Amino acid sequence: TVYPSSLNLRKVLQRLKKFEKISDLAEELLIKKKLIPTKGSKISSDHPPIYPTRVPDKKVISSDQMRIFELVSRRFMSTLAKKAIILSVNVKIEISKEIFLANGLQIVDEGWIYSIINPWITYITTHI
Repeated sequence: TVYPSSLNLRKVLQRLKKFEKISDLAEELLIKKKLIPTKGSKISSDHPPIYPTRVPDKKVISSDQMRIFELVSRRFMSTLAKKAIILSVNVKIEISKEIFLANGLQIVDEGWIYSIINPWITYITTHI
């Protein structure tokens, strides 16, 4: 994610405070002294990442369009939020020439996952 250097991240968050579903998340990010977005490994020169420019009028757009706006806004905020820490575990055991594999992930610190995308995810916990 490489936003244009001219993009005022705080101004975008100030606008997002007007959107009820995510206003508390925007305020939480505005408390930070520095807003440093995550950066991907590739810089795309064809266009910047999609980010919200203003809060749409609920009377003018459909509920599906509003959900897309919310998704784009949450994704934008996730690039500014605390990093998540996830532990990956891979186990390979051989018993009597039979190989058994187990793979798993454990969320050590939910970081941006909980606050930003939590409305759309379901955790499945299985203990082995």
